[in-house]
Amino acid sequence: MLLQGAVKADINQEYPLADAVKAHQDLEGRRTTGATVLLP
Repeated sequence: MLLQGAVKADINQEYPLADAVKAHQDLEGRRTTGATVLLP
């Protein structure tokens, strides 16, 4: 659905999977807004 454009998602942060700890720290520390995605 995302690829077809039927659903829109605002992704504000992207973290490599290797930085999952940093992503969690930022989420817990409320340093993110909107959607956060971990990338393989």
